[in-house]
Amino acid sequence: MSVRIAPPVLAALVIAAAARAQPAPPAPQAPGAASEDVDARVRQSFAAAESFQGRLDGGWTVSAGGHDLLQLQLVDNGKGRVEGAWRDLQGGLNANASGLIDPLTVSGDGLELGFRRADGLAFRLKERLGSDGRWTGRLWRGDEALDVTLRRTSP
Repeated sequence: MSVRIAPPVLAALVIAAAARAQPAPPAPQAPGAASEDVDARVRQSFAAAESFQGRLDGGWTVSAGGHDLLQLQLVDNGKGRVEGAWRDLQGGLNANASGLIDPLTVSGDGLELGFRRADGLAFRLKERLGSDGRWTGRLWRGDEALDVTLRRTSP
């Protein structure tokens, strides 16, 4: 003997079984609590990612006499390898005004880098980290030499 179940009753049984298998919804939280949890997790993840990067990682500006000359974007993996790009803030918006840094050397509290614009003008920057935490040094732009500072402008 077989029992025949009408389709609407069968659908109701399937829906009821599925509802029992679903986990209960989370308890209501105070307004803003979920957002604060997400913010805390994002901050923690950012801090963890930053811990794998070296001290030079980020954006830097080279200045002389109160005028910004160059922007640098450095990628420091924290294991002795640093790469970067430069932008000449005095060069306007043209192909000569930016490029890749090559070579870039870091040793102890020193940093030395060089690059050449497309028009052939060579730049060399040599910086040293002072006991006061400031980077100071010299920038050679072609034959011109300038006393400069290097400051972090973005993480």
